Amino acid sequence: MRFIKHPSGAYFCTNIAGNIILFILLFIANMLIASIFIYVAIWKIHVPEEILKNLANNQALFRDRFNFLSMFIIGGLLFPILEEIVFRLWLSFKRQHIRLSACALIVSYCLHIPNRLVIACLGIAFGCFGIFYTYKHKCQTFWDNSKIKHGNMVIYLSITVFTLMHILNYAPLFWQYSGYYMVLVFPVFIMAMLLSYIRLCMGFVYACMFHMLHNTLIFSYIAT
Repeated sequence: MRFIKHPSGAYFCTNIAGNIILFILLFIANMLIASIFIYVAIWKIHVPEEILKNLANNQALFRDRFNFLSMFIIGGLLFPILEEIVFRLWLSFKRQHIRLSACALIVSYCLHIPNRLVIACLGIAFGCFGIFYTYKHKCQTFWDNSKIKHGNMVIYLSITVFTLMHILNYAPLFWQYSGYYMVLVFPVFIMAMLLSYIRLCMGFVYACMFHMLHNTLIFSYIAT
């Protein structure tokens, strides 16, 4: 609750045993929440068939494009690490982390240019701006003050963008069903909150492990 109210003020825990126990409990909670919302979306809210069909088609395309091993390497390892660098490494507000995240943002959106040109160009533009801005403000004191003044807003902005990005899993989108998309990606919002908490309270490596474990389970389902 303290993190929800003031995420930028999260403390860093160095107790390894405590981190591992908390990590396991948060992962179980994340999977339970996701399962509950999937059940509610499909059986209670009755998400339109077109949306679910698009998701199934996108999963089938990914499965057909890559073999079993490549799917786990890309989906279970590469994607989580890249997304954690882009969305959460820089939450430390350290200048070097911000620059690295900006570079990763450029790389990740370059990979999407053939399919999503506008989004890719915006991502590259923001990445270039991030690199330029860190060189402009070289003093770490500037970034520490930015964290104090704008940290909470920036962390929630990262969580929101990460959540909305996953609506593209249901592309092509039907904008008349916007409310359904919000329900479907709510578990992603919860996971983004947990990942941000883990990143700030346990460390970047724990966040990557959490994300990789989650994606491995998801892609195991897709592969089968």
